[in-house]
Amino acid sequence: MGHNIDVVTLHDEFVFADLSSDAFSTEEEKTVLDDLSELREHLTVWDRDLTKCVSILTTDGQETIYRRRAGDLRSYCIRRGSTLWVIGVGKRRKTYDRDLDTIIDRAESI
Repeated sequence: MGHNIDVVTLHDEFVFADLSSDAFSTEEEKTVLDDLSELREHLTVWDRDLTKCVSILTTDGQETIYRRRAGDLRSYCIRRGSTLWVIGVGKRRKTYDRDLDTIIDRAESI
């Protein structure tokens, strides 16, 4: 039995702002979006355990922020009830060091 995630939702403003940056190629954008579709399927169709699909990145601040890896690409999520919100995407070695505070601010703004 999973952790009762019924919906995986992209926070369009945050996710597409990240993807539209020069840091992502068209292929990387596709990879991230395909991986998020796979995450949605695992959690909502197959009822997989949340912790088998994502890892806890940090519990600093008021939110637990989850991270999903797809090669060198990362997606960042928070949970609100039975909804998993995708609040950002980034690349390995860049996002964590440079943008962790931004991800935490996003998590607390939802």
